[in-house]
Amino acid sequence: MASSSSSSDRKKIEELRLTHKVARVMYRRLTMEMLKEPLACMAVMALWLFMEELGYPSVISTLLTYQTDILDSAFLEAQSLSHCIVTRTEPPSSLLDMPITLRLIHAVGSRRFIPLKNLFQHGTIPYIKVQNMLKDVCGALFEDIFTEAMSSRNNTTNTTVHSQRLFDEICNSSSSPAVEEPQAVRVITPPSERTMLVTFSREFPITTEDHVREYFVVMHGDCIERIDMQDPKPPQRRSMGAKIILKDSETIDEILGGKESVRLLINGLHADARRYEVGDSSQQ
Repeated sequence: MASSSSSSDRKKIEELRLTHKVARVMYRRLTMEMLKEPLACMAVMALWLFMEELGYPSVISTLLTYQTDILDSAFLEAQSLSHCIVTRTEPPSSLLDMPITLRLIHAVGSRRFIPLKNLFQHGTIPYIKVQNMLKDVCGALFEDIFTEAMSSRNNTTNTTVHSQRLFDEICNSSSSPAVEEPQAVRVITPPSERTMLVTFSREFPITTEDHVREYFVVMHGDCIERIDMQDPKPPQRRSMGAKIILKDSETIDEILGGKESVRLLINGLHADARRYEVGDSSQQ
């Protein structure tokens, strides 16, 4: 039975590595060509994979096309960001919107970015997801390259030994570290002042309320008080929009970023969001 279990685990690892071939090419480039610290590279890869899971457009394959000096800028930005997520420390303000990475993946002007200040204000879900990506995916995905990179260093410096021990701890750990929910004092405002209207694409309407809720929780933490999906009208079979009552009005300011409306990517589908106005008829 042990042999059968070992064979099954090996098959799963091989399938994982086959699925993420581009990620392995990137990790090898970072560790073997650019000589970046192997564990730091693994944390960066976990972050980039998490970004792709959130809906960023082909982060890894796009960054892979750039020359080393340009890729290095994106790496350093991601390294600082991933360190802040893992250690739950406050990032510098210059990293809040990942400006270098967004420019390189041509997502400037899109709202498809991780709002870093919320990772620290409401960081439970993003922290656990990045930690699990590092532990459950990246450990098996890059272990052989990690070992090769460590061996190629030809030394046993304290940094190298520490990285090896930390890698073993991350990849063999059975559970993620506990994350404490931050306590915040919220100013209660009328629902009309903390409500957004989200309109779905007619060609590809959002299927369920759960998709809308998951998007906002992942991107902005525990921010939703209630979601009212618009009742579909014949011949429509799906809701074409939703009224979202948030727990505070500051979240709306953050989502809109000073604009009257923004385009969101919810479950891979486009939706337009704007502030609700009393008497608005689009959700009647």
